Amino acid sequence: MKQVNSKIVLIWFLIFTGYALNSFAEVRTYFDMVGVYKELDMGTHLDIAVNPNGEIMIADGDKHRLMQIDQATGSIDVLQIKLEHRDKPFIPYGIFVDSSGNKYIANPDLNTVLVIDTDGNVIDRIGGFGSLLKRPVDIVLDADGNLYVLDMIGPKVHVFAPDGNTIESIQIGLEMQDSSVSKLGLDSKGNIYVTDKGLGKVSRITPSRQIFEFEKVVNKESKLMVPSGIAIDSSDRPFIIDYLNNTLHEFDNTGRFIKEHILAKEFLKQPSSIIFYNNNVYIINEGNDEILQLELKHAESSIEHELLGEWYFIKGFYKEAIQELNTSIELGFNYTDVYYFLGLSYYNIENFQKCIKYLEKSLKGNAKDIDARFQLANAYHKVNYIDKAIERYRDVISVNPDHLLAHYNLGNSYLEIGKSDKAESNYRDALDISPDYIDAKIGLGRVFLERNENKEAENIFSEILDDNHRISQAKYYLGLSFFKRGKYKKAIKTLSKASQEGPYYLDSLYCLGLSYRAIGKNEDALKSFETVLSIKPAHQGARKQIR
Repeated sequence: MKQVNSKIVLIWFLIFTGYALNSFAEVRTYFDMVGVYKELDMGTHLDIAVNPNGEIMIADGDKHRLMQIDQATGSIDVLQIKLEHRDKPFIPYGIFVDSSGNKYIANPDLNTVLVIDTDGNVIDRIGGFGSLLKRPVDIVLDADGNLYVLDMIGPKVHVFAPDGNTIESIQIGLEMQDSSVSKLGLDSKGNIYVTDKGLGKVSRITPSRQIFEFEKVVNKESKLMVPSGIAIDSSDRPFIIDYLNNTLHEFDNTGRFIKEHILAKEFLKQPSSIIFYNNNVYIINEGNDEILQLELKHAESSIEHELLGEWYFIKGFYKEAIQELNTSIELGFNYTDVYYFLGLSYYNIENFQKCIKYLEKSLKGNAKDIDARFQLANAYHKVNYIDKAIERYRDVISVNPDHLLAHYNLGNSYLEIGKSDKAESNYRDALDISPDYIDAKIGLGRVFLERNENKEAENIFSEILDDNHRISQAKYYLGLSFFKRGKYKKAIKTLSKASQEGPYYLDSLYCLGLSYRAIGKNEDALKSFETVLSIKPAHQGARKQIR
């Protein structure tokens, strides 16, 4: 893989010093890893908040405690709360911290929301036995000091005025004695959001108290989103974490799905709670017993889109890389690197014509780029421009005579056009560089098969399998060697094993059928040919054999 060079360092300098920005660029958001807080020894039923001093607060319902992390030092403290008898058992499920540092704690087992000041004193209690609150699990405050409490029983959202008086109770869906609602969100427009892990849905309650469900999100394995935590950013966009599928989804405030933040996915393991603070998002990663800190960034300039495209490429998200790199080009970034990574991204989604287009452009900017030459040769080979592939492989070898894969791939190219002597020469060159390179040994054996030097081919494939009996490609070619030498019983034994595994399944089955037919076992032959046709109906050889 091409390494990030000093030019990229300069680009980052330009970004952070404010140069090369384009105010007309398309802005796309993404998350960048900032830090992780580990070894917290957390339980379950967790929630997260950040106090006005920037300290991370964790409500740990399973272990009956509040924890505090100092971001500057990384120190972790268990807060001492001065509880009275009526405040026990202390099982904090949800936490919200107001601008004064007071902590609002949802304690479902006591039907109560406790208000705790910065000294650990309980200064207020909302609810209690016999009140509207039955099993509160999360809370938020709005800008006017009104308290919103999510209640699992109902399920409902109760709204209390600053003086503790009830304003309203909002029923969510069907009335039930228990539910799987878990987290609560509130935007600046008065929309209320509720996540439901069990039902796999997110509900939006409008200021007029209409209820709408978010757009359903299903991952590549057809698994429904399991929404746990929710956070609202400064633009009123809801961000939902998916507990089981380990993803971070962005929606608009109507519930329309915008995107999955795939760069965050590799860090997530059973994320259970999320909060924004100062353009950073903090996520409780329950599966790894840690807190993640990710920064929300906005790609705006051509350079930022190019760097984001490279990052997507490195992570293997090629379609996203293509989108960002093309945006970078549209905004005027025409350096060699952007064409190189764009070409490789197209290669990885098997759009070889576009790969060729952009790698050729990359080489115009840097004709000596060995990596670009080699990948361009591979792309030409993929679209069957063998002469051009050969030319490019030879270019690579002329600059770097010890380029192992260029010798091997050049051998393959020559073998495809019937130039077995040149193929043999390049396979042997590859083996001179790396004597244990199995693919080159197999290539050399194929050369012998091509020349009908079947005894020599048999020796090579037998030697390979003596070292590693699991190489199905060698089994197939060994069986083919036996078949071509008239050793049909040995061919059947070898091909029967090869036809049970690997990418040479069909070829092995077809040759197996021919071997059975050669010794008069027509029923077994017919079964092999029929199996081939059941998998590949257009297989002309098998179709001809059963006529």
